[in-house]
Amino acid sequence: MSDVSGLPLLDPHPRRGYAPDGLQGHLGSLAASLGVGVPAPGAAPVRELPPAQGVVSVLLDGLGWSLVERYAGHAPFLRQLLRSGGPEVTARPMVCGYPSTTAASLATHATGLAPGEHGHLGYAVRDPQRDVVFNHLSWKDGPDPLEWQPRPTLFGRLADAGVRVARVGHQRFATTALTRAAQRGGSYLPADDLDAWVSTGLEVVRGARPTEPVVAFLYWPTLDQVGHRTGPGSMEWTAELERIDAALAELVRGLPRGVHLGLTADHGMLAIDASAGFTTADHPHLLTGVAAVAGEPRCRYLYLPREDESPAGRALPADPSRLADVAATWRETITTHAGPDAALVLTREEVVADGWFGPTVAPEHLARIGDVVVAATDPTFTVVDPSADPQSITAMRGWHGGIHPEELLVPDVVVRGA
Repeated sequence: MSDVSGLPLLDPHPRRGYAPDGLQGHLGSLAASLGVGVPAPGAAPVRELPPAQGVVSVLLDGLGWSLVERYAGHAPFLRQLLRSGGPEVTARPMVCGYPSTTAASLATHATGLAPGEHGHLGYAVRDPQRDVVFNHLSWKDGPDPLEWQPRPTLFGRLADAGVRVARVGHQRFATTALTRAAQRGGSYLPADDLDAWVSTGLEVVRGARPTEPVVAFLYWPTLDQVGHRTGPGSMEWTAELERIDAALAELVRGLPRGVHLGLTADHGMLAIDASAGFTTADHPHLLTGVAAVAGEPRCRYLYLPREDESPAGRALPADPSRLADVAATWRETITTHAGPDAALVLTREEVVADGWFGPTVAPEHLARIGDVVVAATDPTFTVVDPSADPQSITAMRGWHGGIHPEELLVPDVVVRGA
């Protein structure tokens, strides 16, 4: 079945991430309870919370909604939150947006903007100004982060409005280019273990003056890291989930009155063994007419040669016949060797028109998206490309980036302060 555009109907659709009840609106709707007049720049808040003096925003990397449900036995506190209901706690799934990857979702959460506006359009993308592919996590060979993403963050806007803003996380993330691009604003407080993470977050909200509004943002990466190494659901992964669940219980129990807590994630994760999967090394004809491959194995961007971009780095329509040839070759090869439901192979124009990156994509951001997008739909499918991926990538056992519900759906949990 397809919609009026001719594209397949997706459930959930990536565009739901940019609706008021998607990841784009999560932080803004929490911050609105502070009453400081800093509305989210995108969608209107989905919920009206009682006025609060403080907000704690928790983002757990890689904690997909389906993972919480499936492994609830290893997370008794999260299970209690998800099943309690009532006026004090709400819990539901929401969509993170596309691609379902950290670099895009962290920026969506912190800016209140869709990827088409903030410009973090994937794990690895081509910088059209310099014709260089770089990945947003390491930022190796990347541009100036403030030039790449100049839009203000909600953290910065809240700090400018007189809110005490503190971001709590690993020391090594304090000054990275990704942090400066996507999450700047307020202070950064290092916490390299879960005990310090909880105690530091509580100190922020407990230490606020009676009339001082406060926001504490707590980011924790380890569930995603373990999931990539050993797969979600592995013994190592469930042990990490148990540790995080205990820390969350301590955090919520320690909240002072008048402080709301929101919990979400940047994406989910699938258990996949890519070592025996689809690789361009077995199908070298796929790279004919392709100048660069970027993205990641469940979200591949294929860039055509440079003459398809203007000198300013803005996207111009690719030669229709060449674009059609590349897309058709990939579509037919994947269908033949991995099945008709393995992935969607679409043009940049198609995914932009269908709202995958938000209602609009800024003109200067269009050329960051591949001319052809290969979006994994089957929960076991990946595309490994030796020119784009490190050799060690096939050892990974957890993946995300595609449009499967287990990647797109993340928790939206709100605990209302008394």
